[in-house]
Amino acid sequence: MILRTHSQRSATIVLLLLAVDLLRRRRHRGRGTSLVGRLSRCRSAGAALSLYVPHLPVPRGWAEHRSGDRGHQPGSPWTIPEEALDIEADPTGSHLYVPVQSTTSLHIFSIDPGTGSLTEVLPAVTPSGSPAGVVVHPSGNFVYVPLYFSPSVHIYARNPTTGALTSLGLSPTTGGNPNARAVIHPSGDYLYVASQGGNQVKAFVINQATGLLTDNGSQTATNVRSLSLDPTGSYLYAGTGTTSLYAFAVTPGTGVLTPLGPPTYTAGGTTNGLDFHRTSTGYVVVTENGNGSVASYAFNGGNGALSYVGSYITGTTPWSVAFCDDFVYISHANSTHISGFTINPGTGTLAPTAEGMREMTERMDDLEAVGCN
Repeated sequence: MILRTHSQRSATIVLLLLAVDLLRRRRHRGRGTSLVGRLSRCRSAGAALSLYVPHLPVPRGWAEHRSGDRGHQPGSPWTIPEEALDIEADPTGSHLYVPVQSTTSLHIFSIDPGTGSLTEVLPAVTPSGSPAGVVVHPSGNFVYVPLYFSPSVHIYARNPTTGALTSLGLSPTTGGNPNARAVIHPSGDYLYVASQGGNQVKAFVINQATGLLTDNGSQTATNVRSLSLDPTGSYLYAGTGTTSLYAFAVTPGTGVLTPLGPPTYTAGGTTNGLDFHRTSTGYVVVTENGNGSVASYAFNGGNGALSYVGSYITGTTPWSVAFCDDFVYISHANSTHISGFTINPGTGTLAPTAEGMREMTERMDDLEAVGCN
């Protein structure tokens, strides 16, 4: 990978990308969605390791969970009313949060610690606008929901025992809408929001006593869709609906973002999703939508630089990335399978798992691994 200076896209191109994204999201309204749980060759004693996938079967929502390599989990399916664009577990793996944009709702499920089975926690909550994503504070005390049609984040207090949520109101402006995903710094002090409509990464300071947010500046990231922090919280990377991958340093003590100049890497395809391998010296895997591939990069913890390792074929429209120990799973937004790879923790190279691709019924936007490193 070569570090390049980013050329600002024209407003017309940005608006076209946003329109295409909105049409993609809306085309499935009125159809059910589900959480499909699937995890291959990734288990440890005394814990259920599960991969939950928002799913779109026809004609109504359903879900199944599979633990290990074989068999349906008793109690499945678990119904969700509409398409889910994001899915997030709390830090202890006790609850799963599923925002549903078309019904303006956020659904909560408790996770059985032994089996991974789900039980819905009723009632679902109603954010102050269509939710675009969800992220849980490292303390487990707060939940943040970026809104798609509003330039703000809905803030909730969370009951760590029951998973239930209580509204705390809205954040200061994110600078534009739609918003996309959000991430929280490992310290719990800072929230970063992908403000897709604002073409920026918006930073907030989190009051860890109240959960409320205060403005902490922003940095340009055209058509930003996804964010990932390195495990130490020293650097933040932003995937986009373009071939640009933005990189920022996180200022210790303030959380202010500073672009690593030049501010972008150029990937082989649109960089919709990315995630860090947590158990190695440092690798990040990035989807390359358009190329039908994912790319692996070595991460330099000293200066935040990324070095290209290689690209690997996944199939149509790779979208989101989830690591589980030394396994990496890729969802496909306009395809019906999940791609599975193993990562070599010494080199960062990827190899398809023995199962390769797991066929599903319909397309999916995200996946969440629970019980993994």
